[in-house]
Amino acid sequence: MIISLEPSKAFKSCYAQELNEYLSLRKLELSESGSIKEEQFLRRLDTYICNHTKERMALTNEFWQEWISRKSYEKANTQAKRVNATKKVISFLQKRGVQAESLRIELSHTQSDYVPYIFSDQEILAIFRAADNYKSTSASPFLHLSVPITFRILYGCGLRVSELLHLKLEDVDMQSRTLYIENSKFNKSRYVPFSTSLATHIEQYMKARHNSSNSDSIFISKSENRPYNSAAVHYWLMNILYDAGIHHHGKGYGPRVHDFRHTFAVHSLRRFVMHGEDITSVLPVLSAYLGHKDLRGTQSYLRLTTELYPYVTSALVKKYGNLIEGGKYNAD
Repeated sequence: MIISLEPSKAFKSCYAQELNEYLSLRKLELSESGSIKEEQFLRRLDTYICNHTKERMALTNEFWQEWISRKSYEKANTQAKRVNATKKVISFLQKRGVQAESLRIELSHTQSDYVPYIFSDQEILAIFRAADNYKSTSASPFLHLSVPITFRILYGCGLRVSELLHLKLEDVDMQSRTLYIENSKFNKSRYVPFSTSLATHIEQYMKARHNSSNSDSIFISKSENRPYNSAAVHYWLMNILYDAGIHHHGKGYGPRVHDFRHTFAVHSLRRFVMHGEDITSVLPVLSAYLGHKDLRGTQSYLRLTTELYPYVTSALVKKYGNLIEGGKYNAD
């Protein structure tokens, strides 16, 4: 499917058709605001292409390097977002037969100033109770099914919200109790096991929601052709926090949907410590489970665990003090 843009707004480069098609596909995945940002990004890329060539050519690594080079006024995170968006475009172009080299770049490791909000055990229970009582609407008649399982999987498996929303029916193996996460961040794929109790909820959801559905997406809105997006999950969370009596501190301060992933990691580490597990052996396993690029992000959870649960600090510092020295938190 190729979207129809107004003539004055149509892409003008020699790759206009591919950019149009890519945008149309992205709009199926993104919220309205996300679609606008994606279109703005693609228009800038289209202009860049126009300024460099009038004819289709091999899009080399050097071509992309100039495009993603950091501007003097840019923050590192802004450049990183442009790099990630560009890699997705390149992957799409390659699938369409365009001669486009993959982008070879290693950005310096950037960390966020945001300190994750870690839900307490009591808050998680309150969230589940509020989610179980979430009401459907005429516009979204399946919310009473989708909302409870969404937050149980986010917390129970530590998934990124994008990973959750892209799950297909074929990605869920009830026999082995695993989710298959394909080509997620850092182009990593992995299997994510889930607990027996979560398996019961997933099975109940699948039977109730997909009994009469033809969609292969796990989380589908009223339209069978379109999965829910991250904006919808954020909206659900705001309502749930209110019903659960958990204060939201405003945009940029949380709690955020991504904090369920942080909470999963910290609660897992707390459980490992209390059971006397060897943390040096556990960290690589947890890192692989979460789909981290390396151990740095996982180690930041170790620091956060000691700050939140002082009763495990002495045991950790005594054996692993070199792993939990200060630093900012990596929120991936």
